[in-house]
Amino acid sequence: MLLLHILLTILKIAGILLLTAAGLLLLILLALLFVPVTYTVRGDKQRETWGVSARVSWLFGGISATVWHRGQTGWELRLLGIPVRKLMRRLNARKKKRSAGKKASLRETEKKEHRPLQPSGKTETVEEERQPVLKTVSVERESPENPPAETEELPKGEKTESRRIRLAAALGNLLRRIRGLLLWLVHIPAKIAGRIRKMWLTFRNFCDKIRRWKDFLTRDTTKAAAKFLLGRGRALLAHILPRKVRGKVTVGFEDPAMTGQLLAAAGVFYPLYRDNIQITPVFNRQVLEGDFLLKGRIFGAAFVWSAWKIYRNRDVRTTWQGFRNKEA
Repeated sequence: MLLLHILLTILKIAGILLLTAAGLLLLILLALLFVPVTYTVRGDKQRETWGVSARVSWLFGGISATVWHRGQTGWELRLLGIPVRKLMRRLNARKKKRSAGKKASLRETEKKEHRPLQPSGKTETVEEERQPVLKTVSVERESPENPPAETEELPKGEKTESRRIRLAAALGNLLRRIRGLLLWLVHIPAKIAGRIRKMWLTFRNFCDKIRRWKDFLTRDTTKAAAKFLLGRGRALLAHILPRKVRGKVTVGFEDPAMTGQLLAAAGVFYPLYRDNIQITPVFNRQVLEGDFLLKGRIFGAAFVWSAWKIYRNRDVRTTWQGFRNKEA
């Protein structure tokens, strides 16, 4: 009975742990899908100085990263409001301090345990002199008693026979070379014809591929899939673009006509920014000053939903299968 109670307790603890892990995984998944990633971009320019900064955060600011440039570039990463770089610097400094303390304590112990050694007697070193060893080589000189061997000359008949043999060998070699050259010349037209045939086959295969790809791209399913993907891409782009845009710009040129042209060009894009950006023209001097602010958020669920819609679209699946067959 006691053993059964222990087994049930173990199973209960294991079930609680499994449920806790599953709950944490579900919580993380829901956070990835429905907790937005927010971003903020700021910038300003005043006379000769300018600066820009960008901040990305998640979990309502629990995890954030900031990058800025104002004279010099810098970055900062925070976890639950704690600056990671400063924390790492403090930990490294503390580690170095501990290692320095350990080294100092080791030196102190070595000094305490050190004992002076007794002077040892000097040993005289003896240098060994090496004498070069000369090797004598006996050379036999010519003497009247040992005259050099005389070369024996062949008879005239044997000389003529050897010349004929060499001449016949040279003539045979020349004939073989001529025969090889003639065979190479004979095979040249066949080689040219083979090259032309191979080039023609390559060109015909290329034309066939172009025709197949043209047929594939002009199908109704391919056009429908491209239209659907373009629509999903526009929807994702609209989701990613900033929701809040604010800015003030003071701009001008020494030539008033150029300032007027700039205002006319900005008026073309007025339906996009409307009253979010205020443009102040200056007609008597050259100036460019102002500031801007961009804010937006991105949900992971938007990407998952778009991926699911693309996967479920019949035209996209048919086009993908046809594309894989074309590649194969």
